[in-house]
Amino acid sequence: MLGYTAAEILIVTSIVAVVPLNVYIEAYKSAQGMSCLSNLRNIFVGVQMYEIDNGRIPDIVFYPKNFDSDPKSIFNVLRYYVEDTKVYVCPVMPDELKKKKITYIWNDNYNGKPMHFVDDRRSKWIMTEMTAVQPEIPPPHKGAYNVLFLDGHAESVKEAVYLYPTPADLIKDHGCEYAERAD
Repeated sequence: MLGYTAAEILIVTSIVAVVPLNVYIEAYKSAQGMSCLSNLRNIFVGVQMYEIDNGRIPDIVFYPKNFDSDPKSIFNVLRYYVEDTKVYVCPVMPDELKKKKITYIWNDNYNGKPMHFVDDRRSKWIMTEMTAVQPEIPPPHKGAYNVLFLDGHAESVKEAVYLYPTPADLIKDHGCEYAERAD
C-alpha cells in the first residue's frame, strides 16, 4: 500500500495552489492595463467628436484643480462626447489618486489646433498617466506608462522621457495642484 507523508502532501498542495494564483494575478494585471488603454481610446473618440463639431482639438487644462467645476477640465469639455466618467481613471492607480476622478494628464500644446494640421500625429502624445511626471513613482503597467497619441492609438511606453515634450517638462509650465506637489 502506498502512503504519503504530510510533508509530501503539503508540498504538492502548495505547488498546485501557487501556480494558478500567480497566473490569475498576472492575468488580472494585464486586464487592468488593457482597460486603461481602452479608457484612453474612448477618450480619443470623444476628442475626435469634439473636433468634428468644433474644427479643432479641445482647449483642456493640463490637470484640473477641480474635476467638476473647472470649465477646462476634460470632464467638462468632453461632457457631451464621453458620458462614462470612469474612463478618466486608470484602474491601477492608487485609491488616493482615484479619488481625484482624473488620473491622466493632458498635453495642452495642441489645444485649439485642427488635428489634421499637426505633423506626425503618430508620435505626438496627448494624454498619459499622471504618474509619468513623478520619476520616483514606478510606472503602473509592468514597468510602462500607457499613452494616447494624436492619431488615436494608445500604447505602453517604457519611459516617459521618450515622449516629447516630456510630461516632466510640461509640469514645470503649469500651476496645477498636482504639479505643486510634484516639485
